[in-house]
Order: sequence, then structure tokens, then C-alpha cells
Amino acid sequence: MIDLRPDDFERLYEKLSSMYGLTTVGRKISTVRRVFKYAVESDLIDRAVKFGPIFKDPIKWEHRKRKGEIERRHGKMVFQAAEIRVTVTGTFYARHSLVS
Repeated sequence: MIDLRPDDFERLYEKLSSMYGLTTVGRKISTVRRVFKYAVESDLIDRAVKFGPIFKDPIKWEHRKRKGEIERRHGKMVFQAAEIRVTVTGTFYARHSLVS
């Protein structure tokens, strides 16, 4: 583990970003960081690993930006209960037993 450098974690970040969404990338990055933190605190490795400036959880504005991109591409995906009932049953006065 001595030979792990920030550019190694940058490549990992790029690979994760190409495979997963922002939330999953954030979870995986947090897990990797926690594992190395535990290793340092438990004296399993001699010194802390330097992750570099790229290997961090996606910040809130990145999540908001991604959500905006999806909404612009597909439209806002918010429906009221009555709209879903109409879609499912084809009538405005849908029976509760059909929906649940």
C-alpha cells in the first residue's frame, strides 16, 4: 500500500464515475476512505494514504446539477395521487382496492 498515490485514486474515481451515478460514487468513495482510516488507526499501515483533491464525495451542487439535467431531459417526474389513479384505472374516481 505504500505505492498508492493520488493519481491511483483519481483513476479509481474516473472509473467509478463512468460506471455509477453520483450517489453510488459517493458511497463507494466514503467506504474506501473509511477502510484506510481504520487501517491507520489500527496500525495496520504505517502512515495515512494521500487521496488527492479529486477523490472526494460529490458535493451538493453536483447532485442538484445532475437532477436539473435529468429534469431538463425528461421533464419533472412528479405526479399527484389522483393522476396516478387515472393512469392506472382509466377513471377519475378510482376504487382504492385497485390501486393498493
